[in-house]
Amino acid sequence: MPTTTNGSGSTGDFSAALKEFYGPGLIGSLNKDIAYFDALTEAGAEVELGGKGLVWPVHTKWSGGVGAIAENAKLPTAGTQSRNKATATAKEIYGRIELTRKVMASSRTNKMAFVDALDSEMDALESELKKQLNRQLLGNNAVPGGSSAAPNTGILTQINNAGGGAVTNATQTVDTTHQLHSGMKLRVGTAADVPALGGSANAAVIKSVDSRTQITLEGPIETADNDLVTIGDADFTSFKHELFGLDHLIENTDDDLFGIDVGATGSAWKAHVDDNGGVNRSLSHERMDAMFDSVYERGGQRPNFVIGHNSFAREVKKLMEGDVRYEPQTYKGGFQRNLLVWNSGTQDVVIMSDHLCLPNRAYFLNLEFIKMAYLDRFDWLDEDGAVLSRISNKANFEAAFGAMLEQIVTKRNAHGVLTDISVNESTLVTPA
Repeated sequence: MPTTTNGSGSTGDFSAALKEFYGPGLIGSLNKDIAYFDALTEAGAEVELGGKGLVWPVHTKWSGGVGAIAENAKLPTAGTQSRNKATATAKEIYGRIELTRKVMASSRTNKMAFVDALDSEMDALESELKKQLNRQLLGNNAVPGGSSAAPNTGILTQINNAGGGAVTNATQTVDTTHQLHSGMKLRVGTAADVPALGGSANAAVIKSVDSRTQITLEGPIETADNDLVTIGDADFTSFKHELFGLDHLIENTDDDLFGIDVGATGSAWKAHVDDNGGVNRSLSHERMDAMFDSVYERGGQRPNFVIGHNSFAREVKKLMEGDVRYEPQTYKGGFQRNLLVWNSGTQDVVIMSDHLCLPNRAYFLNLEFIKMAYLDRFDWLDEDGAVLSRISNKANFEAAFGAMLEQIVTKRNAHGVLTDISVNESTLVTPA
């Protein structure tokens, strides 16, 4: 029980408990339970705060001022290294809790009621915040459209009506339900309609996830083929406002990520992508080793970290047969984990698995060049001096916990992605 309160049930007591006890615990939980988040280092001196955004330099071209010469010949023509300015607007991710006045009043004479009231709310907030943060970091590929300043991030999946016309139904077929769960609030529509609150996009809540490609909503909505499925409801949308996830950062498309003109910089601002045109193929020792070599050949840096879905890790174990090895790893959060290790020929490389990674692919990263950049770290919103604030037109109180941050790459060609990998489909479960 928090030592900062006598359990009187006042807003001051609840605020103190949230600030001094539950807040630090929640931050620790993010590092403990989101292994990839724990592995990321925080952006340091190379990233500056520029107004509302984040600014850092990106090396895009060598000087060309080095070469062999003949005797008594001129030295190579001097050149300069080319660097471009990358910019990003920090994204905001928040979770809210609400306490009724009745619950707070009962806590004045019952200390256990005080603890129970906060514990139940905090457990729900912790679970949802961890799931959403992890989902954003690992997924979030963009569909075509948008701009470098506001790409179409935050796509959970798309409606799949098999090329047919509009359908009105509570049961909907989608490309994948992998990152969906029951109770999730959705906004469904086109890339133009979803951001326009009050427009023609549909708000819905998932009643159940029925299979890897089907969901049932709490009520029928009208959808068209390829409609976007995003987080939101009638009053808010996460579309275009979510963190850049690996599925968007580790790409080789001309997307002008972080304002860098890919057309002008060429391969310097593209990750290495090994795909097979959407047709899955078996994983092999050769393909694994080729990924490490190819990333090094393109970007001059060797991957030191691999992350993929649990099913990908199982495919790696099959390759290793009796030589499966785990080694203890400790990251910035201080939590030790035993992780699968693959020897790339030059070093042992950790292979981390996470159920929210998209199946049939794995990301080969160099953690020196992918970071978390913060404009404001995780904490309670208490700029007005109070963690708890009364909700307008209600007798209840609420608190919000979150951060302003972005996942960034400082050298995009230091990473790669291996896609279209066959996994044992029978081992993939339907999300709850």
